[in-house]
Amino acid sequence: MINELYECKILRASRTRLLQLIETVDYEILFKIPEGFNNNIIWQIGHCITSQQRHMYMRSGLPMHISKEFMESFKIGSSPGSWQITPDTNEVKPLLIDTVNILESDLESGLFINYEPFDLP
Repeated sequence: MINELYECKILRASRTRLLQLIETVDYEILFKIPEGFNNNIIWQIGHCITSQQRHMYMRSGLPMHISKEFMESFKIGSSPGSWQITPDTNEVKPLLIDTVNILESDLESGLFINYEPFDLP
């Protein structure tokens, strides 16, 4: 458990930095897709949240703490070019820290009993 809580501390620090980025960088820059890339900064940040939720909760057979629409917007294979509605940074910002708080609590309570591991390609 000590390692898991330490990892949550690292995750919280990186998410806090991403939150600071969202709050200080111009909206246009957050949503601009640089030449040669498929995604923008806000997609990358949303993808961090979605990946953590899918890897920890979905693979454990537990409900995720993000909406289906949020997951669809930021899952692997998605792109801002396919967004029907542009995500609101006010939805992304609280999820950066709230999902870490929930994860930490769920780890402490031993919620992750069944977990389906996977291999990276």
